[in-house]
Amino acid sequence: MFSVKEAMSISRRSILKWGGTALAVSPIVGGTLLAITGPSAVQRQRTAARAEGLPLTPQDLRPQPPVREEDNAAPLLRELTTRYNAIPKQETRTWEKALSTLLKKPTDSEAKTAFLAGLIRYAPLIALAEQAAKRPHCDFGYDFSKGATLEFPEFGIVRHFAQVFVNRACAAESADEGFADIARAAQLGNHMAETPVMISALVYSAIQSIAHQGYITLLKRFGPSEHAESTLAAFAPAPDPTFYFGGEILLGLSTLQQLREGKQQLATVDGIAVDSFSKLMRSVQGSVFAPVLLPQWEHQMLVYWREVYQQVRMAKGDFRLLPEGLNRQGKRWQNDKLHLPQNLLVLMLTPMLSGAINSINLRTEALRALRHSALALLKDPHTPLLNDPFSGEPLHSRYEGKTLILYSVGQNRTDDGGAELSQDKTQLDLVVRL
Repeated sequence: MFSVKEAMSISRRSILKWGGTALAVSPIVGGTLLAITGPSAVQRQRTAARAEGLPLTPQDLRPQPPVREEDNAAPLLRELTTRYNAIPKQETRTWEKALSTLLKKPTDSEAKTAFLAGLIRYAPLIALAEQAAKRPHCDFGYDFSKGATLEFPEFGIVRHFAQVFVNRACAAESADEGFADIARAAQLGNHMAETPVMISALVYSAIQSIAHQGYITLLKRFGPSEHAESTLAAFAPAPDPTFYFGGEILLGLSTLQQLREGKQQLATVDGIAVDSFSKLMRSVQGSVFAPVLLPQWEHQMLVYWREVYQQVRMAKGDFRLLPEGLNRQGKRWQNDKLHLPQNLLVLMLTPMLSGAINSINLRTEALRALRHSALALLKDPHTPLLNDPFSGEPLHSRYEGKTLILYSVGQNRTDDGGAELSQDKTQLDLVVRL
């Protein structure tokens, strides 16, 4: 499992640590240096961005063809979220604690008792989640024009009910019941992957990890079967990264527009006060520098995203190369003294991409390779192992007594011998034990 913070390789906290003051005192310098660009440069960037396939309006993100109402899981998941959030927090907190405990300690009797009681108490909500998992698509229709104020309340609830399905699967008495619940959990993750924004991709990846854990548990318990085979197809691959970038572009541009119009102020980012940014925006809005500075921030944001898309194209689908290119780009933007005032605001309004891509795409592909190889090895111990996306070489395997250790080298791309965590709890290899 990974956290959102672990998925971010360039910290907004580090940007703000030294950047807020620089941006607050540098509008004249930044504006003067780039006054020759002005609004016409923004239009040129928009034209170029459009030609390169970057989405610039909410309509650009609408699924084509539109999702049919009867195929859309979103209304069910919204109802599930509303009803679940209406339950007293103290009550749901107890059940959620039991769910998390069982994922780590399946034999914990107290947690198991609380979980089984929850299955009865929350049966109507679980039925809603089951109905949602039957539907092929999920279009929440979020309003990306809200910018930084846009919220995604369904994501945490969907992740929670994916845990419910996995825990119920691990308690199942038969392979067909167990793997059916794993497929439900995986499908809820697939639903999250259909929202074009980075946080949904992270939730999708987290659910995939939870469902993967349950799949391996059932595979060890029941062995290879037609149910184990068919469930593999329930884990959909992650979409192209530009799918998620599209939403981030619109969120950034919308937030910037709101800042320009005085409809929104930046108060905190990652818990750090950034009042200097808000004061700067208020001072700029009514100043003689507004015609230069305000378009310039949009100009730089479009430049940033065009460079991101260029990195994606250069990677040519090799997700081992993409994080490296994005990491270099991010560091260059932080160190660009000429454009520093403009770059700082852009970096604040855009996600830190390189670590996130590593966690989403490479981790998802590595777990897929581990699942397929684990099932194949149980059928035939001489089956060649699939390649590890993190290394480009076959997955590693070794025996500890009668236990087969199958593993990917993980995000650090170092063979740690099948060790999952370092002493400081850093994720090392991704491991399956059979």
